[in-house]
Amino acid sequence: MESGEELTEGEFKGLRVTKDANSSTSIIALDSQFCCDADRWEVMPSVEPFPDLIRLDLHKSRYIKVLHASLVELSKLQHLGLTQCTRLQELPPKIGQLQNLQVVSNIVRNMERVDYGVAHIVYSMMDTMYHSFIG
Repeated sequence: MESGEELTEGEFKGLRVTKDANSSTSIIALDSQFCCDADRWEVMPSVEPFPDLIRLDLHKSRYIKVLHASLVELSKLQHLGLTQCTRLQELPPKIGQLQNLQVVSNIVRNMERVDYGVAHIVYSMMDTMYHSFIG
């Protein structure tokens, strides 16, 4: 993985990308942690241009209320970071169908609609962590 390139224009301006080491065009991670506040979204754009995403970190994307429905098309997605997404109210329907999704970090408390599949993923992760601690 090659990491650290920042997108400088378009809807994803300010996000850092990680490209697949075997492909100069395949972006496998997007990270908003170091975006300046002016570049943060109020409405999340479609992630269709990034079908190979494995990691999507929306750290501090505090203005987003709803994640874009295209998120459920990211069949390779393993990590969805939602740290400090304080206005997030709901996840896309069918997000629980993402079979490779292993980590949903810091789901905020004010969500109104959480798909059963996501609740199951979160419960499974917590159960796995609990059992790894006790033996």
